[in-house]
Amino acid sequence: MRRLSKGFATFRPRMSYYIRINAYMSAPDRLFAAFADPTRLRILSLLASRKELCVCDLTAVLGRPQAFVSRHLAVLRAAGLAQDRKLGLWRHYSLTAPKGRLHARLLAALPESRAESPDLRRDAARLARRRCVAGACR
Repeated sequence: MRRLSKGFATFRPRMSYYIRINAYMSAPDRLFAAFADPTRLRILSLLASRKELCVCDLTAVLGRPQAFVSRHLAVLRAAGLAQDRKLGLWRHYSLTAPKGRLHARLLAALPESRAESPDLRRDAARLARRRCVAGACR
């Protein structure tokens, strides 16, 4: 809260970093909400380019903290777009198999979006230089 010169207080609501995806949303709403965020779109594009990625790969390529990336991965899991498996201390993420035509078409659009977006192309180049192999992250 901040005071103005005449004694009135202003209130600024805190903006959420991501759209909450919940069980009450329909499947198309969950998919579009997950694709709506630029960070999640970048993560989906990276997951589409490889069979599986470690969280450390995603944090290195995106240049964001682990907690930030994990929060967005949780949203993608809740939307049914990503799945994870634990390997030792690391969590590896991959795309889920499409559960419907809309899901399949959205995933098929990822390579096309990579061709049109400089950010997604830059992420793909960073990932190509990365040398993390099945839990041997450095």
